[in-house]
Amino acid sequence: MFTFTDEQQYVVNENSKNILLLARAGSGKTFTVAHKIAKAVEGGLAPGDVLCLTFTVKGAQEIKEDVAKYCGKEGVNVFTIHGFCYHLIKEHLVSSGAFREPHIADEVDVGELLSDLLISYADEGDYTLSDGLPMLPEKQLAKIISQIKHERDLLGFSYSSEEGYGTTVDHLLKTSSSFNSLFSVRKTGVKVTDYSLIELLKKKGNKLCLEYQRRLRASDLLDFDDLIFLAKELLYSGEYKKHPYKLIIVDEMQDTSMLEYEVAKCFFDGAHVLMCGDPYQTIYSWRGSQPSLITEDFKKNFGAIEVTLSGNRRSSPLITYAGRYYLSESFEGRVSRPLPIDLSGEQKIDVVSCFDGQDEADYIYNLIKNYQGDKSGICVMARSNRYIASLYKHFERKNLLYPRGEGISFFTADSDFQFYKKPVVKDFLSFLRLLVNSNDAPSFSRIAEKYVRGVGRETISKIKDFGAYGLSLSSFLNEDSYLHGDPYFELISAYKSKNAVIYDLETTGLDLETDEMIQISAKKLTGEEFNRFVIPKREISEKALTTHGYSLDMIKANGGKDAKSVLTDFIEFAKGSVLIGHNSSSYDDVILRRQLKENCLNLEVRGFFDTITLAQTVLPRLKNYKLSVCAEHFGIVNERAHDAMSDVRATSELLKKLVEEFYLPMTEQRMRTVQSMRNKFADFYRDFKQMKEMLARGEIMPLIKLIDANYGLLKRNSRQSDRESANDLYRALKHIEDGIDREIMLRAFLSDTALSGSQLDVIIKKHGKIPLITVHQSKGCEFDLVILAGAGENELPSYGAKQSGSEEEEKRIFYVALSRARRKFVITYPSKSVSGQNVYERLPSPYIKRLPQSAVNFISTDRGWQ
Repeated sequence: MFTFTDEQQYVVNENSKNILLLARAGSGKTFTVAHKIAKAVEGGLAPGDVLCLTFTVKGAQEIKEDVAKYCGKEGVNVFTIHGFCYHLIKEHLVSSGAFREPHIADEVDVGELLSDLLISYADEGDYTLSDGLPMLPEKQLAKIISQIKHERDLLGFSYSSEEGYGTTVDHLLKTSSSFNSLFSVRKTGVKVTDYSLIELLKKKGNKLCLEYQRRLRASDLLDFDDLIFLAKELLYSGEYKKHPYKLIIVDEMQDTSMLEYEVAKCFFDGAHVLMCGDPYQTIYSWRGSQPSLITEDFKKNFGAIEVTLSGNRRSSPLITYAGRYYLSESFEGRVSRPLPIDLSGEQKIDVVSCFDGQDEADYIYNLIKNYQGDKSGICVMARSNRYIASLYKHFERKNLLYPRGEGISFFTADSDFQFYKKPVVKDFLSFLRLLVNSNDAPSFSRIAEKYVRGVGRETISKIKDFGAYGLSLSSFLNEDSYLHGDPYFELISAYKSKNAVIYDLETTGLDLETDEMIQISAKKLTGEEFNRFVIPKREISEKALTTHGYSLDMIKANGGKDAKSVLTDFIEFAKGSVLIGHNSSSYDDVILRRQLKENCLNLEVRGFFDTITLAQTVLPRLKNYKLSVCAEHFGIVNERAHDAMSDVRATSELLKKLVEEFYLPMTEQRMRTVQSMRNKFADFYRDFKQMKEMLARGEIMPLIKLIDANYGLLKRNSRQSDRESANDLYRALKHIEDGIDREIMLRAFLSDTALSGSQLDVIIKKHGKIPLITVHQSKGCEFDLVILAGAGENELPSYGAKQSGSEEEEKRIFYVALSRARRKFVITYPSKSVSGQNVYERLPSPYIKRLPQSAVNFISTDRGWQ
């Protein structure tokens, strides 16, 4: 039975003072946090008034599960910091109509988008390709744009501003060695530098970065940096109505950047705040983590008191003692040396001096092979991905010596860890993303280039140049392009015959799966209007009430009726028309269709259009696509935002401007272009239409199988590991089949995959595989046996850290590796390096000497030079 220490009891019970909780590995931090939340909820605090921010998806899930277990209630807001920012942004952008529900662009999406952008600059003669492609790999391009964004923020430029990118590039090129190093890459063992990209950024850095942002926006995408920067800007501008949380917990504060902390602390006023973590596990300074600055601000501006949790309930007494001893030796004066303990009967730390890298790999392999315990509790880790890759090659060669099924299965970051970023999984997800968001240009580009015969980068680039005509890639997913030669045939016909209905909804909240309409307003181009209030079954959220001001009493006083009665009248009003809204394709249309389905009603219309899509296509340089911004661009007055009828009238005027100034005059040019290109997409469109119908019926698993059958994703990627990944994806999607509205659940799933793509949540479910990962990737995990490989003098600390004199983080990396072990810790290193016939001595990591020697067992393998 787990009992509270005095410190834990104090943290759980204290509600008047903000607390900085310093909790070392295994000291019961998660247990304490979960009990604090559970006690607050049991004491009457609404679960929705609790906010918990963590660093990993795994940590967030653990806290959710523990809170539900301890108090029997759900509904507590537990997010990763990126997940929380996405929640804020989605809520604001959807409600304000800035653009449709945003989707997340991961680093692979970002790299592909930047690669396409550089190819377009090469076509203009501003950039030189290498073998037809940018010289740098896509992940490296993503890192370049990320560093530019972060430095631009530090230089004081606002996120929404179109200035400062060029200035930032110049500053980074002159002052940052880490930024300059990103332009070099090793190819066939030779270091090459993309000087053409450097020159392009010097000359047109501002233009290139703005074009990148516009391409993201045109596809309703946000990258990971956008999540933080946009959330910060919304919160500090006052545009976002903040929820008054009563209890806020910021977990893993040592991994939190100052930028992320600035987002979190916007909610601190009026709340009881618990911030917890372990400064000695800070290993993310390269991504901006600055725990000393955060704790200093938290104490100074929020009056936080400091509480330290002692002990280690996770690891063995020897591991606990060794960890404390190591900290006292590595951070002298900051951590006191522990008193000696009785180590008899304890499994000592093995430090194994191997002959060379091959000998080290053999030793580790045999250690695992002969391990008598549960092999699922073993982990092999190293300082760098390079070292992991080398070990993996050795292990795979060892596996060839055994009959099939008798070797050891390993997984690595490249083969398994980045599950949702694996090419075969990414391809499947691209099809699914396109089905729920036909404007997702990066997904369509990926599919078209790889799987649509006759379509390549050149075709896609040409289509992007025809935006002024109203064309985009999604135009070739529209039936009118094939029936009438114009994707806007129905829209323009309806406009000319005045057979269009512009509509808008106000709702109880923003949850597509559960929230309901409370007002539906519409207007025909003939001038006839429709305005009804709906009595919802669901409670109107506080935020929604603040936005539109419609209480239940007000709805009843204005003739509100049940949804079925109102929808029946609306069906008659809109029958046979084209239905148009602003921000409707990913919000109003989804709510409307769901509630029609729930009430067993059928709406007969000729098509759906969204003025956001129409505006995005022909006005790519607007700062955003809120109805107010689009209206202002054309001098349209919206009398009362967030009243459905006022928004309908403004949207009607916006539609008139867009059609008469852009879509009608460009009809002939648009039709000529469609005529010349549509045959390339015709077969894919027929398949796309079938896939959409399957999605509408909720046939998720048959849909996945159809995609593979038609496009051979697994034939194209015939490796066994790809088939295993596809099976993992099937399992991850299986729960959607049990849902009521599967398309809405799929949308949520796709957002989650982007936010958690680098977590171990999927891989942990794999059976019989030994994780082979870096120390950084091990954060938040624990294992019975941890084997730290490659613990040599130029690996830990790394050669770069030694050269620059920045070893503080390297010392913490060693401690994090040690603290992952519950029962046994093994350190290995090669004592020799071999070059041709020459053999050179290599020394062990100096950090090994900082362990208590009474807790260490030194071993030397007998293998000699052969």
